[in-house]
Amino acid sequence: MELEKAMETENDLKCLNDLVLQYEETGDIEKMKPLLAEGFTIVRSNGEVQDLQAFLAAVPGNAQRGRKTTESQVQLMGDTAVVISTVETSSGPEGKKEVGRFRNTRVFVRDDGGWRCLSWQVARISQPQAQAGPCAELAAAGGAPAPSKVNPAADLAGTEKEKALRQIQEMLLDYFAIPRPGKSSMITELQDILLPRFIQDARFAWMAVSPYHSTLVDNVDQVLKYLEFAILDIPQNILRFSEIQERLGFYAFLEELARSPYYPWLVSLPLDPSDVRLLKESGHPNPDVALTAYLQRAAQERAVVSAPKKVLDWAEGFVGKMKQSFMGLKQKQPVIPINRHTLSGLAKVSSGLALWAGNAATMPFTAIVIVPCATAGLVAVLDGVNDIKDQSEQTNGAKSKETGKADAPQGGKDVPIVTT
Repeated sequence: MELEKAMETENDLKCLNDLVLQYEETGDIEKMKPLLAEGFTIVRSNGEVQDLQAFLAAVPGNAQRGRKTTESQVQLMGDTAVVISTVETSSGPEGKKEVGRFRNTRVFVRDDGGWRCLSWQVARISQPQAQAGPCAELAAAGGAPAPSKVNPAADLAGTEKEKALRQIQEMLLDYFAIPRPGKSSMITELQDILLPRFIQDARFAWMAVSPYHSTLVDNVDQVLKYLEFAILDIPQNILRFSEIQERLGFYAFLEELARSPYYPWLVSLPLDPSDVRLLKESGHPNPDVALTAYLQRAAQERAVVSAPKKVLDWAEGFVGKMKQSFMGLKQKQPVIPINRHTLSGLAKVSSGLALWAGNAATMPFTAIVIVPCATAGLVAVLDGVNDIKDQSEQTNGAKSKETGKADAPQGGKDVPIVTT
């Protein structure tokens, strides 16, 4: 019975996927709009990111391209589904003949009993180079058209970029397109439990840093009271998040990605506006600038991106010290001082975890655009840990940076210092 139900749902999703393609081909905005979820985004084959309004505005101009689906696959994960299809086109703008093949990855979510498309990524599939034929014969006869005015260097760079992003996309598929035991339940835990906790913890930590800007509470003591109880669970939440990342294959993926020669091309991907909103929801006072800075640092620091587990171990250890400090406030003997600097560190750790978790939850849906922001979340976590570490060293006389080690975090782990 369950198998029959799953097959029925899979067929419904394939039909829905075909409808989206049909309305895109006919340019029918009114029929297309109900099939798209609130917060919809699309990543075009050239890397451009469009929201719902921008996409709908572009639909009429992209109609009549001779689209047809040649194959499609459906992956079901509770109330989320991924449909990966291959689409061929036979014409370009203004009716110009232009044959192309594209991989369309659409993420559908169940909404009020029905399915709607939440995100859509288009990737061009490279065509094999044409063999010598009539065109070569024409050139030999002296009738070849004049060469087009192109910039060879720019054309080569564009080719290299497409190749790099295609290889990273294939890497994503290798790690996340295959089923894993417990995958659906772990993604649900990320989305429904850990991500909301990280966001809430970050908001209160940022309020503690700037209590007079708070619109939720009037008394800084209430904010600290929340953090006093929340921090009892934060180290354990970090450990659980780390365990999920390892089981989903996220650690192995990042380690291979950081070693890949294609890694530097990630910075060429456009900024995903949903990630700015994620940082904003976490209470970050300057989300746009912060996300851009973290993305730039992630692009430069492969050593950090290649050691995600080490960063989370370090975060768990130093936040654990803050936990001891909150408990020690009553005896006026904190392990590290609870001041604006350490609270800012906690805020960065929590908002970085929110950014990381929000993207990691969608990583198994194989959308390449979320990879850079996941690495940005990793760098943000490390940035916050460094803030807390600095205060810990000042208070406890930890080994200097020249020795290459800090005090072992809670649990006896000895973590090398990573400078960012």
